[in-house]
Amino acid sequence: MSNVFLARCESPAFDETVVSPVDLTSVPEAPDGLADGESVRFWGVSDGSRNESNFAKLEPDDLVLFFRDDAYVATGRVETTVEDDEGWASDAFETGEPFTMLYSLSAVEEIQVPRAKVNRLFDYSDSYEPHGLLRVNPSNVDGSLAAIELALQRVSE
Repeated sequence: MSNVFLARCESPAFDETVVSPVDLTSVPEAPDGLADGESVRFWGVSDGSRNESNFAKLEPDDLVLFFRDDAYVATGRVETTVEDDEGWASDAFETGEPFTMLYSLSAVEEIQVPRAKVNRLFDYSDSYEPHGLLRVNPSNVDGSLAAIELALQRVSE
């Protein structure tokens, strides 16, 4: 079974790396395994035991919901994960905190869903907001990931 993750995306780099694909011909030397073509959409997390634990649980086709400014603003599916020991992402983009763990994404869709609506979907309090990368407890995930994506698109403002 695939997982659902919530990820905070306050950094200005989000629009450059997730909403729009990164042209790897203009930003060379990406970590091995991040992309197999000339472009990639990706996001990352910084060091920290919780982030590291959740990053280790990321698997291909997992669903990630991105949180910014009191709303969920995009969804995407995990393709690959890589460690960025050289600091490529943090050097090439304004990530705020240094990203040390990266994950590439496919099927990125922009949405605009208030925090409380998503929180109710996963049995969190209306005021809850994720910090870093959080795996939603699988017992709180009802339905398929495709059904969750469709529901989010339908309630998107």
